[in-house]
Amino acid sequence: IHHRVKNNLQVISSLLSMQARKIEDPETKDALNTSKTRVQSMSILHQNLYQGDHIKDLEVDEYMIALVENIRDTYNLNENIKFEIEIDSIAMDIDTLVPLGLIVNELICNATKHAFIGKEEGKIFLSLKSLEDTIQLKVADNGHGINASELPDKEGSLGKRIIQSFSRRLSGKIKINSSDKGTDVIIDFPKANIYV
Repeated sequence: IHHRVKNNLQVISSLLSMQARKIEDPETKDALNTSKTRVQSMSILHQNLYQGDHIKDLEVDEYMIALVENIRDTYNLNENIKFEIEIDSIAMDIDTLVPLGLIVNELICNATKHAFIGKEEGKIFLSLKSLEDTIQLKVADNGHGINASELPDKEGSLGKRIIQSFSRRLSGKIKINSSDKGTDVIIDFPKANIYV
């Protein structure tokens, strides 16, 4: 079943890519590419499920690395954008990883698209830490910074709603620290509400 789901998601992703190649309007092309990364974030999970022996214990580090590589490929990011990834050894089930993956996807896509405009290079830091009572997700960049009261996306946008909605689903609390030296988005998820 997971193999079929993965294949179907890959077909959807390919259709979005084909459509994006025919579009000249930058905003429309960007929307299609972002949608592709969302679909791919789920496809990667089903690939891991298909190849693995355990449905309940998926390794988060391998998934997050694949997620970042997919975003890098989709947006043809050059080597001037560096990624630093620190993921604790944590196993989760698919019901936790799907929303978590979509949150990470949105945060990293936003950083790659908006944080480094006019800059020759930049760095994005992704970490997922197992603390005493919480799992802490952090996505940070050394870009321009944003309004500290805003998520890194346009007001009312789909990306912002995805981050907020899936954070609520996992009972996460969002904190944003921003300055002209970059933005940190930190989301703490109580372990009691997720499978760890």
